[in-house]
Amino acid sequence: MTANARQVLDAALRLSVPERELMAEKLVESLLDPEIEQSHLQAVQERRADYQAGRSALIDGAEAMKQVRSAIRR
Repeated sequence: MTANARQVLDAALRLSVPERELMAEKLVESLLDPEIEQSHLQAVQERRADYQAGRSALIDGAEAMKQVRSAIRR
């Protein structure tokens, strides 16, 4: 990390929690690729439509992880 980046980080860490949250959000946004974001949004919208139409069901996170682990072990 450059000295300049370290100074920015040190200053950021002195901010309030809400200010740090906003800064982190803005930094993450600066890393996102708009095309990837659009494809993620489209996938979420399709999944939501499938759920609303009764073509899929929701499962909780723990069950999802159990299924993923089981599939990996096969």
